[in-house]
Amino acid sequence: MNINIDMRQLITQDNVERIDIEGIIPASISLYWHPVQLEMLSAGTTVEGRESVSGRALLYFIIDGLMGRRDAVIEAQKYEKPRVISGEPHISVSFSHTDRQVVAVVSEEFTVGVDIERLDRHVAERIGKRMKHPMEQQNLNEMFTPIQIWTMKEAALKAIGTGLRQPMNSICLTVDDRDLRMVTVAFPDGRKGTIHVTSYKNLTVSICYIRRQSDVTT
Repeated sequence: MNINIDMRQLITQDNVERIDIEGIIPASISLYWHPVQLEMLSAGTTVEGRESVSGRALLYFIIDGLMGRRDAVIEAQKYEKPRVISGEPHISVSFSHTDRQVVAVVSEEFTVGVDIERLDRHVAERIGKRMKHPMEQQNLNEMFTPIQIWTMKEAALKAIGTGLRQPMNSICLTVDDRDLRMVTVAFPDGRKGTIHVTSYKNLTVSICYIRRQSDVTT
């Protein structure tokens, strides 16, 4: 079975929605949403597994169908950031799934990461304290809910490729623009990125993007 062809056949335009955040994130960053259509995927896998397959299929839809990069191959190993094998310019990708919904972000200019959770998901107080960096200011908690902070931190860790293998309290969030709800993230190795958090349907969505020239790896 050629999994690349199968992936390209799983998703069509009908149920894909672009999440427009014009004027807030750079135009070179594209974010899309799709419902997980379990009946389209092979039986016998977990819901989480099917959501993951749907995430990769959405990436193929964006990169192949919308960007015209038909030579692209996406490698997605468990606990690893998806990697696009294609020509130049390099494409950075990330996807996240929950509650049978998936979002994917792509960019040819920035290294990107995305995370989603249900807006009503509760974060225990002890977990909220554990993910806090010592230098983070109180205004962060005044502006954002614990689940929003969770998604911001996970999106940042996805952008650098570690995911939750690296502790959330190892990165520091600083409110950059209150009106636009923009946050700067500082990584232990000196890199910095920008995070935007928004709401879409019943989800909180966080996107992290890092300029390529400041990356160690992409």
